[in-house]
Amino acid sequence: MKENQKFKSIFIFNVMFRLLYLTIIAQIFLTVMVYAQSNTDLKPVYIVPDRETFLYYLSKWSDKEKYPVFIGKDKYTEKFISAYNNGNNRVIEVEKVDIGKINKRLIYKTLIASFNDQDLKTVKTDGDKWDLKKYFIDNDIKPCGIVITDLDSAEYLGGVVLAAFHGQILEFYEPSVVPILGNYTRDTKEIIRRDIISILNDWGFPFKGIGEGVDAITIAMDIPFKYDGGFSLDDAINREGDDSASTFAFTGRLMDLGKGLAVYQAMCSIFLQTSKALFFDRWPREWMRSLDVGVWDLRKKIPCVSIYDDMNKWRNTVKKYNVYDLVFVNAAGNPDQWSGGTLDDIPDSTPVAVNFSHSTSAADPTDYNTIAGRWLQNGAFVYFGSVSEPFAIAFNLSQDIIASWINGDPFAQALGQKEKLAPQVAKPWKLMYIGDPLFYARFNVKKEDDEYYNAVKDSLNDLEDLSFKDAEESLEYYLDKERSLKDNMAYIDQAKNLLTEIYELSFVDKIFGVSVFKYYNKDFFRAWLSRYPAAQNIYGKAFANEEKVLELYNQKYAYKKAKLRSGTHLNDLWNANLSKLRNKMTFIPVWKVAGPVDDNIVNNDSIIDEIHNSGGENTLKISNREYDWKEYIKDLTSGNLNLNVNKKAVYYGIFKVNMEKDNKAVLRFIAFCPAKIYIDKEIVLDYGKDRLVECIYKPVELKKGEHTVIVELSVDERNKGIVGLRLSDDNFSPVEGLVFTIKSN
Repeated sequence: MKENQKFKSIFIFNVMFRLLYLTIIAQIFLTVMVYAQSNTDLKPVYIVPDRETFLYYLSKWSDKEKYPVFIGKDKYTEKFISAYNNGNNRVIEVEKVDIGKINKRLIYKTLIASFNDQDLKTVKTDGDKWDLKKYFIDNDIKPCGIVITDLDSAEYLGGVVLAAFHGQILEFYEPSVVPILGNYTRDTKEIIRRDIISILNDWGFPFKGIGEGVDAITIAMDIPFKYDGGFSLDDAINREGDDSASTFAFTGRLMDLGKGLAVYQAMCSIFLQTSKALFFDRWPREWMRSLDVGVWDLRKKIPCVSIYDDMNKWRNTVKKYNVYDLVFVNAAGNPDQWSGGTLDDIPDSTPVAVNFSHSTSAADPTDYNTIAGRWLQNGAFVYFGSVSEPFAIAFNLSQDIIASWINGDPFAQALGQKEKLAPQVAKPWKLMYIGDPLFYARFNVKKEDDEYYNAVKDSLNDLEDLSFKDAEESLEYYLDKERSLKDNMAYIDQAKNLLTEIYELSFVDKIFGVSVFKYYNKDFFRAWLSRYPAAQNIYGKAFANEEKVLELYNQKYAYKKAKLRSGTHLNDLWNANLSKLRNKMTFIPVWKVAGPVDDNIVNNDSIIDEIHNSGGENTLKISNREYDWKEYIKDLTSGNLNLNVNKKAVYYGIFKVNMEKDNKAVLRFIAFCPAKIYIDKEIVLDYGKDRLVECIYKPVELKKGEHTVIVELSVDERNKGIVGLRLSDDNFSPVEGLVFTIKSN
C-alpha cells in the first residue's frame, strides 16, 4: 500500500512538473511573440555624431524607406522622439561615417542618392547642380518647390532634408547686398526677388502660378526677414512683380537659432502627425473672425479644445506643458504680451504648429523674449505671425485656413490665401511663416482621446442632419460617467459647452417653430456656436424671455432626470445650467436710465424725491434742465447694465419690484464706478471710490407691495458705466413672490 502511494506521488509530481515546464515554455514563447510584434511597431530614429554622418544617413533614404535623423541628443530630439509614432521608437545611435569634406557637390550627391536605393558611397554622379536637374528630367519629376540655402548658414541641413523629402530644387545663394541692422531696403528686397525669379528661370521648370510646378520657396539661410522698416521679405519675394497682389509660390523659412532647430523643424514637419488642437480667441465677436467657426470642420478630424476670452482657462489647459500639436490664437498686444497674457503664458510644448494672429508677435523671432521666439524655443516647428502691425484683416479666416489645409493644401498655402484678402493686405505685406511651407495635414487620433473625439464628431454630424436628439445623446453618453481625477477637464468642459448650445438650439426651434427652420444648415450652426450676428439676433429674441427658457429647461429636465446619475459630469451639467439660468433671472431685466447729469448739481437732496415721483415715466427735471428716460435691457451674457459711456457725468437708473408678501432678499451688487443705491428713497448702499469692482452682499427686508429702487452712477474716463445688480434669495434663486414690474417696450 505504501509503495502504491509512493508511486502515485511520484507520478503526480512528474505530471505537475511537466505542466509547469510547458507553462513556462508557453509564457516565454508568448513573451517573445509579443516582443517581436511590438518590435515591428517600433520605428527607427537615427542619432548621428556629426554633419557628415547626418548627410550619409540622409543619402540612404529611398522611395521605400525614409527615417528621422538627428545630430546628437538634446531637448528637441527628445521632444520629437516622444511625439513620433506615439513614442514607440528604436533610437539607434551610430558611429561616425567618413564621407570627406562637405561642399556643394556633396550636397547634390546626397540629394540624388536619397531619391533612390543608393547612398553617398555608391551613387554615380559628379554632384553638379545640373546633374540634379537631369535626374528630375530623366525620372519625369516636376519639382514642387525650391530650397534656397548657403553652406555658411546653420539652416542648410534642414533645407537639404526638405529638398530630399519633397523632391525640390536646391540652390545655393549669396545675396550681392549686405543687410543693414537686420533690415533690408525696398531696393534690396527687389534685388533678391529678381534673383530668385532668375534662378527659377535657369532651372527651367514651370513656376508661374500656384499649382503649375514650383509652388514653395523655402529659405534655409541667414538673411534678414524685414525690409523697409516692417514689411516681410518672405511675403515679397514670391511675387512676379514688385507690388503684385497674387503670388506664384508660398514662402517658408527655417530658423536654426544656433540650437539645431532647422533640422528639428524639418523632421517634425515631414514625420509627425497632428493629433489634437487648441484654439484660443481673444478677439471681439463683432469682428466676425471667430476661431469657433473654423474649429467646426477640424473637430471631424481630431479632438479640439476651443477657449474664448478667458486667460485663466488657457493657463489651466496648457499648465506647465502644452500637449496640443496645433494651436490657433487670436490676440492683440506687442511682441512680448498678448491680450493680458505674458511670455510666461507660452508653455514648454510638444512639437507644435502655431498660427498666432496678433500684432508684431514675430517682430524678432530670434529673441527668446518675444512671442514668436518663445514659441520656437519652447517647441514650435511651425510659426505664423506678423513682423509689424498688419491689421486683423491681413489674417485669413480660420474656417478658410482649416478647409484649405484638410482638403490637401500645404499649411503655408492655407494660411496665405491672397485671393481671399482685401487688396491692401494681399500685396507684399507683414506676415511671416517659419517652418516647412509644405507641411501637410496628416491626422492621427490618440487612443486616449478616442472617446471624446467620437462623441463630438458624431454629435456634429447628427446636428448637420437636423437629428437634435441623436446629437444630444452622443454627448450625454460621453458625459454620463463618474467624475475622476484622471478626467481631461478641458474635454469635459468642451463637451458640456457644446451640449448646452445644442439644448438651447432646440429651445429656439420650440420658441420660434418653423420660422427659424429655414436657417438650419452648417453655416448657421457655426454662427450659432460663435454668437455671430446672424444667430445672435435669434438668440437674443429667444432668450430675452428667461421664464420661457426655464420652462423649456424644466420640461427637458423632467424627461432626462430619471436617466441622470448622481456624481456624473452630465448630472453636474444639468444642475449648473438650471442654477445659472435661475441666477440670471435675478438680474434686473429692464432699467430706465436718465443722464448725463452735470456732477456739479447732483448734491441736490430733492433729486431722489424727483426721480421717485417720476417713476421713470415722466421727463426728469433737475435744476431747470430736463432729462429723458432711456430704456436699457440687461446684457444677455453678463446680466449687467452696460451704459457704454466713459465721459465724466452722473447717471440715474430706476427699476421697480412688486412683492406678493413680506419677504427677505439679498441685494448682490458689483460696479465699475462709484454708486449709491436707494430703496424707496432710503439709501441702503454707498459704493465709494475706495472699493471699486467689489461684490457686495446686502440683506434687505421687502414688505408686501411695490418698491422703487434708484441707482446713482458716477462715471468718468477711468470708471465705466457698468453695474451688476440682482435680487435673489440665499441660494441665488429668484425671491419667492418678487416680480419686476418695469417691462421692456
